[in-house]
Formats: sequence, C-alpha cells, structure tokens
Amino acid sequence: LKLRVRGFPGSRLDTGDLSAAPGGWIAQGLEDAETSALIGAAADVILAARALSTYLGGGPVGVRGDSLGGGLAVIAAANAPGVISRVAIGVPSLGDWTGRLLSAAPTGAGKDAREALDRAGENQGSLRRTLRLSDAAVHARKVHQPALCLLATRDDVVPPTGAAAIYNALASDPGLKRRVLIERGHAEPTRDDART
Repeated sequence: LKLRVRGFPGSRLDTGDLSAAPGGWIAQGLEDAETSALIGAAADVILAARALSTYLGGGPVGVRGDSLGGGLAVIAAANAPGVISRVAIGVPSLGDWTGRLLSAAPTGAGKDAREALDRAGENQGSLRRTLRLSDAAVHARKVHQPALCLLATRDDVVPPTGAAAIYNALASDPGLKRRVLIERGHAEPTRDDART
C-alpha cells in the first residue's frame, strides 16, 4: 500500500495543496492538534496500516518512509505496535523539534515551523505543544519493532542530529536495530552512498 500524505500531490481531494499554503505544509493547523496537518498525516498512516492488516487477514505490516515519511512511520509504529511489525526509515524528519527550532538557520520543515512560531508572536504555546506531540524522537521511545534506519552525516534539509535523535531513541532490541550511514542526505548519492 503506497500512502500519499494529505495535502500533497495525489491526496488533495479534501484539503487542497497544503504544501503551497502560506507557511508550508507543516504550519497548516499547527495552532491546534485537532486540525494539524502533521497530526492528521500521522493518523492517516496508522489507519492505513490498520486497514492493510485487516485486508491481509491480520497479517504483519511493515512501514517504510523517507524524510517526512520516516518521521511519520516512527510515530505510527509507536502508536500501532500490534499492527506495525517493522520499520524502515531513511533520513527521518520530525525529530528533535527543540534543537531544530533553536538552530541559527533551520531548514526544511524546521524553517517553516519557526516562521509559524514567529508569526504567532506571544501565542506560540499551542503551536509548540503540537510540535512536541509530533516529535518522532519522543515517539521512538515506544517503538520496539525491528528497525532499519538510513542516516546521513550531512543533510541540507533534515539536520543529521534530528535524524540521529530518532534512531537513538528507538527502543528496538539492539540486535534488531540497525543503521546505515551515508555521506549526504536529500542529495544525489555519491558513488560510495550508492553502493551502500
């Protein structure tokens, strides 16, 4: 089952293109967890995994995702452990929001989230709460399933420290938790990375 996250091409029927909305996809509904595109996307992954498991007669379901999809896969695995049996993630995003927002020059979703916080001014509390609720590094502590994680030592979109925070927080048995390092994330692979 290939899932397209709400608000992105292929899944815009009820939402429109949230990635083109002011503030970017991550900022949509951030002021309220009930309307957050991010929380809704995590719920979509969980519901899709449950539906697939039911379709398979209760069979095991693994989730795989890169970047935003990696962060969503971790959140889903933490909240549907009886349904999701394994996790494979590549340069996962959505981890260590605190560090991302404190960065001198945040990138990707971190940049959009910080701009949303700046626009909120003194009313940042609910936005920060929604970001904490959707921190994949926090959810990773509840992921006991086998996990494979692709991490980059350099990345212009997802801070390597945020992706590593997710991997380090995974509660998977050490024998069932593996990481593969590449030089650059969110970029054309180097020859060595392609071999990895």
